[in-house]
Amino acid sequence: MKFSSKIKLHPLTFVVLFAGFITGYVRYIAMIFSIVIIHEFGHICFAHLFKRKVESITILPFGGLTKMSSLVSENIFEDLLISVGGIFFQTILGLILLLLNDRSLIDRNTFEFLNMYNMFIIVFNIVPICPLDGYKIIKLLSELFIPFKISFIISSTISFILLSILAIIFPDIFKDNIFIFIFLIFMTLEETKNCSFIMNRFYIERMNHDFDYSPKKITRKEKMFKNRVNYIGKIHEKKFLKDFFMGKSY
Repeated sequence: MKFSSKIKLHPLTFVVLFAGFITGYVRYIAMIFSIVIIHEFGHICFAHLFKRKVESITILPFGGLTKMSSLVSENIFEDLLISVGGIFFQTILGLILLLLNDRSLIDRNTFEFLNMYNMFIIVFNIVPICPLDGYKIIKLLSELFIPFKISFIISSTISFILLSILAIIFPDIFKDNIFIFIFLIFMTLEETKNCSFIMNRFYIERMNHDFDYSPKKITRKEKMFKNRVNYIGKIHEKKFLKDFFMGKSY
């Protein structure tokens, strides 16, 4: 499959493009989408570095979603680098814009517009709300120290709490960006709803794959760590999970 065929435009993106066309703001919208594409390209470059397969890139009016085919129990530090890849590329873009502006190679209005939106997208993405990069980063960092399931629940809860706080404290921002908030609420709900599916996928992976992590002794499977080879009591996770799915209990 060609890389270009993996890029998709969200229906809302078509609406924004059409609105920009009829109002004469196509140039500004094109610049915003260019920043979004650079951000997603950062994720893709790091994903390629770690041999992750990119399935699709969906361009939204306010960001992008890059879907990759990978295991739940991939190396956490690799996942962290992939998650910060977009912000890293945007930081490079910001430095390039400053250089171009200092050397008068870009007009002042274009620089200010690009710099403002580049900073906005960076700040927006580090907020720990699903599915933003900040959410993934917080979740991955917590997975280093606490069990996978607990990390999942805590991260989803933080996402809900922040959405509620933003809606209460900044009602005007909520109203002015209602479509963005609806999308974030929907994605957080989907993430929470998929908890059982993701946990089962995690267990099946641990049963069928070998991971080169240090051992960790736990008391039950719900306390399994993503970055450890878990021993439930004295039983290796692979054997324990195979017995569990066969209906055997200890």
